[in-house]
Amino acid sequence: MRYEAGIGSAAAGGAPDRPAAPAPARPLRRGLTPRRTARGVLSWLALAGALALGVVQMHGCRGTAPETEEAAVRVQVDVVPLILPADTTETASVWITVLAEGEPVADSTRIDLLATLGSISAEAYTRDGLAVTSYRAAAVTGNVAIIAQARGVRDTMNITLY
Repeated sequence: MRYEAGIGSAAAGGAPDRPAAPAPARPLRRGLTPRRTARGVLSWLALAGALALGVVQMHGCRGTAPETEEAAVRVQVDVVPLILPADTTETASVWITVLAEGEPVADSTRIDLLATLGSISAEAYTRDGLAVTSYRAAAVTGNVAIIAQARGVRDTMNITLY
């Protein structure tokens, strides 16, 4: 490991007639050249672009209870698109799937809905285990959690308003 000399020392080009103040030696950081930093920034920009175009899919936070004998109900929320402009005219489709023991729940099963920003209908009802509704974006940027709950089991999908 290389060390750089402190400022004011004779090794750093300071005047030898003045006593050098003892400066702690700092290790040089490896790998942080401007070329590698720019490459890292470009790779992050490429990932952000791929996310915006929908090439790479990100999954939201899943809060569904594990499928066991006590909790055989599964709720899954899907939102398309996951990234929206922060404009009150923008909408996204929200799909909620509810399964009981791997089979669709009975028709007209109530699903309670909530969005932390923007607006969504307070409830939806299933048909063949699926309910579809719309989310309307807010006029402010930020992350939005869309929460669905049916039969005491809930799931959350996070989307971004930019």
